[in-house]
Amino acid sequence: MKAHYFTYGIIDSSKNEVKKASGFVKYAIIDLKKVYEKLDSKVIFISDNKKNKCEIVDGNRIHCPVKYNTDGSSSFFPIDISYLVKLWGDKIIVTQKGFL
Repeated sequence: MKAHYFTYGIIDSSKNEVKKASGFVKYAIIDLKKVYEKLDSKVIFISDNKKNKCEIVDGNRIHCPVKYNTDGSSSFFPIDISYLVKLWGDKIIVTQKGFL
């Protein structure tokens, strides 16, 4: 199954005190179809570069590392939302607060 949108947010309280939260410090809704297009065209690319975070390369591409779950069950790649905003803004981000 492929999702069409990815939502991400950080609330204004700790995870141990969720009931005290009154809002979001940061949030973003990302159009994953656009992310898939960027991956297909290699504008966003993934490689096991042994780094823990993404980086902008060549001024217009995002290099994402491979991250492995500590139990070895799976891997994933993180994308820095602020880089998506910086490079493509509202072409890839449906709405956001707090990233740039």
